[in-house]
Amino acid sequence: MHRFSLHQGQAPFDHTLGEGSTSVPIDHTHTCSDIFTRACPQIHVTSFHSNPLKPYLSILESSPQQARGSGFVIDTVGTVFNESSYVVVTNHHVIDSHQQIECTFPHSGQVKYLMKVVLDDPEKDVALLQFQGSPPEWMTSLSLNDSDTLFNGDVDFHNIELVAVGYPLGGGLKETKGCASGMEYLQGKAFIQTDAALNSGNSGGPCLAYDSQTGQPSVWGINAAIMQGRNTIGYAIPINVVKQCISEHNFIKSQHPKHLIGGVAIRRPFMGLSGFPGIPSVARHYGNKQSGYHVQYVYPGTLFSGDGGLKCGDEILSINGRNVNEVGQVIPPWSNTYVPMTSYLSSLPMGEIVQVSGLRKGQSFDCEVKRSPLNDPYKIKSVIAPYEKVGFSVVGGMVFTELTDQTLGAAFKVDPTLGSMLLPENRIKSSLILTHVFGHSQAFRNRTIGPGSLLRRVNGQEVSTSADLNQVISQASTRKDFTFSFNHHRKVFLSPQVMYEELRVVDEQNVSIHDGVRQWMANWIKAKQQQKKSLVKDGTGSLDVSHMTAPVALQ
Repeated sequence: MHRFSLHQGQAPFDHTLGEGSTSVPIDHTHTCSDIFTRACPQIHVTSFHSNPLKPYLSILESSPQQARGSGFVIDTVGTVFNESSYVVVTNHHVIDSHQQIECTFPHSGQVKYLMKVVLDDPEKDVALLQFQGSPPEWMTSLSLNDSDTLFNGDVDFHNIELVAVGYPLGGGLKETKGCASGMEYLQGKAFIQTDAALNSGNSGGPCLAYDSQTGQPSVWGINAAIMQGRNTIGYAIPINVVKQCISEHNFIKSQHPKHLIGGVAIRRPFMGLSGFPGIPSVARHYGNKQSGYHVQYVYPGTLFSGDGGLKCGDEILSINGRNVNEVGQVIPPWSNTYVPMTSYLSSLPMGEIVQVSGLRKGQSFDCEVKRSPLNDPYKIKSVIAPYEKVGFSVVGGMVFTELTDQTLGAAFKVDPTLGSMLLPENRIKSSLILTHVFGHSQAFRNRTIGPGSLLRRVNGQEVSTSADLNQVISQASTRKDFTFSFNHHRKVFLSPQVMYEELRVVDEQNVSIHDGVRQWMANWIKAKQQQKKSLVKDGTGSLDVSHMTAPVALQ
């Protein structure tokens, strides 16, 4: 269960787990509680969290972590999940970095069913699970409501009693009742606020209401977060977000399958729009008589860039025919009050056309762009575990890792100046960061460099990825010193002899060494062996190469 904290005016997520759509017709001879025992499983997750500063270590060297959350069954007939139309909905943060996922239903006791992830959306905090075998025949599903009607005026939410179903504190199945307090926007995302008691372990469970006529439950949202220290201020992700996730998954899988991470995970592109609330004097400076939301900068390669996109100085007046006020707010179809423009844009499904109208140099303009996973220039981003691996290289007793949000967060404690890498203009290019220095190495003994340093060049050649570094090393001379150039004008020099010795020691410790580095080791041994032959032939002496061992075969 996420916890929000409002200290210092912020509301960050705390990713700790305490312990953690047509439905099938419901048999009215069963009570609602009985329905939940067959439709709301407890999620059991085994995960291994790797150290972002030591990526060479196997995750199996860390202790497995056990977590428990909640979920509920829905029927996705007609979608791409055609192996079985039944899927279990839960939160992404429940199954984050999973190695194994199982679920249990109170209806069948402690019988565990092995699950697999078929959709994972970290940004929306939604995940869908599917049974690896056949689902139990007695299982049923819950129907989904239209959460847009809850706050756009179509439904009087004051008259709705919400029920949060789940496994608080990792215990048994529980139901807690409350009301819908309203819509809340936290970190640019919309949530249903409720005073139904929530605790760790409730994450992923349904937030539902009973139909006044049929008595059947229908889901309005997914229990996701609580206010720090107040378990009666809870937040649920609107259920229409789940519908959007399924729609976007279908679109990406059919149109851009390579952009589904691991075949299941969705990564949404950076919007790339920087602006501020309209100021009449600024609008006049750009020749516009009316101020809207002022466009300050559009990052190249993003949704609104290009010849047909937005320009610096534009005043945005409407999006998809919906008026945008001067502070960049719009009334979306799912609310009767203004919400941030970014929240509305992020709610638009992938593949949808976005129409923007406004003023440019005193003239009206219209532009159309299509939301696509291709509109993402970011190279430095969060790695979605376990589907993605971080590129790294071990060279000369130093571990270089491709910069991600995870490594950046860990290294920031060592070098606070790395905070500048969070700026969008610094995230559009890959970078290598030094995350570890082995104690036996010359770099460690010299103490001229340490974790948190950004590698810029090797032997005068620019490197920004693990592949770049391996290529430069593989082609390096076996006779000249290596020069590693870092930010802050720092350098490390290693002789070929030291370079080889340190790589050999690392290899003997079963630390993974990439092919390019192994190739240089093979070249160095070959050069020394040729040098020995030359010395023996000339009668000038001998060269001791008895300690030189051939590198492990290239993989």
